[in-house]
Amino acid sequence: VAYAPPHVHEVSPPSGATKNPGLITVRGQNFGHNQPTVSINGQACVVNAQGTYHSELTCRVADGEGKGHVVTVTAGGQSSPTDEDEKTFSYNPPVITTFAPVTAPTSGLNASGFPVIFSIHGSGFGRASNNMISVKFKTSTETPTREFTIDHSAMLTHSDSLIEFNL
Repeated sequence: VAYAPPHVHEVSPPSGATKNPGLITVRGQNFGHNQPTVSINGQACVVNAQGTYHSELTCRVADGEGKGHVVTVTAGGQSSPTDEDEKTFSYNPPVITTFAPVTAPTSGLNASGFPVIFSIHGSGFGRASNNMISVKFKTSTETPTREFTIDHSAMLTHSDSLIEFNL
C-alpha cells in the first residue's frame, strides 16, 4: 500500500522573531497518524505531541534569520514536495532602535587614545553563531557618498539585540 506524501497548505503565522520565534501551526494533508517531523530551512521545528496529525500540527521554530525558508513535513518516510506553491516561514528583519556614538573622531580613537566602540541596539540581528552577518554604512551628507562594511570578524559583540565594534 502506498500513501500520498504530505502536502503543506498553510503556515501560521508565516513569520516570527529571530530569537524565540515561538510556535507555528502547519495545516495540510497526509501528515499521518504518527508524529511527523518538520524542518524549516533544514533546522528542526519540534512538533508538539497531539492525538492525531493528519491535517494540522504545531511546532516550535528554532532561532534563525532570513526569509522564505521552506517548511517541510516528513511522514512515513515521505516529505512534502518542494514546488512553486511551497509554504515558507520568514524571520523578522533587523530593526535598529538606537546607536552610539552619533559622532566620533575620524581617527576612531577617544581622548585617551583607545578605540571608540560603536554600539547598535535593536532586535532581529540574528544568532550569535551567524558568521555571515555584516553592517553596512553609507554617508548621507558627503558627495560623492561613501560606503563601508563591518563584517562578523570585526565585531566585538553580536547578539540578537546588540552589535558592537571598534570604529
